[in-house]
Amino acid sequence: MQPSEAVKKKIDKAILEFLDRRIEQAAKVSPASELLMKNIKEFSLRRGKRIRPLFVVYGFKCFAGGGEDKIIKASIATELLHDYLLIHDDIMDDSDLRRGLPTFHKVYEKIYAEQSVSDPATYAENSAILAGDILSAISPEPILNSDFPEGLKIRAVKKFNETNCQTGFGQELDVLLELNENAKAEDVDLVHTLKTAKYTVESPLHIGAILAGATKEQLKILSDYAIPAGRAFQIQDDLLGVFGSEEKVGKPVDSDLKEGKKTLLTVHALEKASPEQKKRLHEILGNQGISMKDVEDARKIIEETGSLEHSKKLAKQLANQALEIAKASDFNQEGKDFLISIADKLVNRED
Repeated sequence: MQPSEAVKKKIDKAILEFLDRRIEQAAKVSPASELLMKNIKEFSLRRGKRIRPLFVVYGFKCFAGGGEDKIIKASIATELLHDYLLIHDDIMDDSDLRRGLPTFHKVYEKIYAEQSVSDPATYAENSAILAGDILSAISPEPILNSDFPEGLKIRAVKKFNETNCQTGFGQELDVLLELNENAKAEDVDLVHTLKTAKYTVESPLHIGAILAGATKEQLKILSDYAIPAGRAFQIQDDLLGVFGSEEKVGKPVDSDLKEGKKTLLTVHALEKASPEQKKRLHEILGNQGISMKDVEDARKIIEETGSLEHSKKLAKQLANQALEIAKASDFNQEGKDFLISIADKLVNRED
């Protein structure tokens, strides 16, 4: 077993134990509260990469020896925050699947339908919004309850909350991009930076490093690694969203196109497309009734305009940039090796 896989198992165990305690507390409030927490637990423990808590752990390991148990317990804050954002994101996108299973609001739609509730979809969305709110409220607790010095915990939670806010700004920009027919690559890049580079890579690395007592200079090196790595991660995510499979990605392959999601793939394709190609792509993007034929047409246009190759090339350039930063660092070997391995694998993702 790879070291990161062993750590991932410990992260899953920490999430399980944390949410089991929360279920016990909720049971004292009401049966409905207990059920909500049980469904949160089911959602949180679904197959996931756990990349954010792993970055917390290895950000810590870059500068500290020992203390693995306490950093693992603190790291799950980032996964709880991630689950909150996923639940709300799925409502905004009207998604049916998450990690290969029904989204949280679809789980509750089934529950309310079985109870013969009128308009189960609306009640289900309300319950899902509240579940996300609860996860948002409890997500800093693993850091606050950890065994690190108070000053370091306060710094880490400040970073955590700052990132939550920045991610919200990124999500708002992402939503507005869907309305912007003249979106540019730099608009997409800002969303990538806020929603992925900072949220998925930089912030978790910083939280772990802060708890290890890292200096501002050391945090800057982590940022120099994280921003290109995160951008590469998101570009590859968008590639998989159009050219991947539902089995590997865990959501329908037409979902990004149905949303009209503005990605580097689609923005570059629209810039390079012929009038006929541009007209056809606009017909597909944001159309909730698209067929597999439409998906294939979109894929063809993205390939013919050179957008697919452009995105792949940029992702590799960014991953290599992150790789060089990691290799040149003087971090502890275990943390350094993890950062190198992530940069190496970034553009070879299949899920």
